[in-house]
Amino acid sequence: MEKKEGAVDSFLGDKSRLEGTLTFNGTLTLLGRFKGKIEGGEEVVLGASSESEADIEAGHVAVYGKVTGGIKADRGIEIYDSAEVDADLVTPSLIIQEGAVFDGKCSMKRLRGRQAKEKTVDLKEGWIQSE
Repeated sequence: MEKKEGAVDSFLGDKSRLEGTLTFNGTLTLLGRFKGKIEGGEEVVLGASSESEADIEAGHVAVYGKVTGGIKADRGIEIYDSAEVDADLVTPSLIIQEGAVFDGKCSMKRLRGRQAKEKTVDLKEGWIQSE
């Protein structure tokens, strides 16, 4: 059976509570509470009812709920207007919708030719540093 685009491979419902290390393939949708580490997979979707105290590593991360910790995404991070994020981010692409709360630092790497450049953005202090 062929996987449909946008299909969810792993799901943690809104009444669920989990602590530990969660590894997965494909797409993970989290609606409950999680504490620990989330790693692997193509995409993590943290729903509006989700509350996470976690370090998250995935291809793409979409945040609608609350997250504290760190997020590293190979392709991009999207923070939606319902989100509250208190985390340091590492990603090449970042979208923050108006109304979202973001408190932390963001490191962005971009490839220019063969050399990687890094940008660090501190929204609290209002500065951007390129290396």
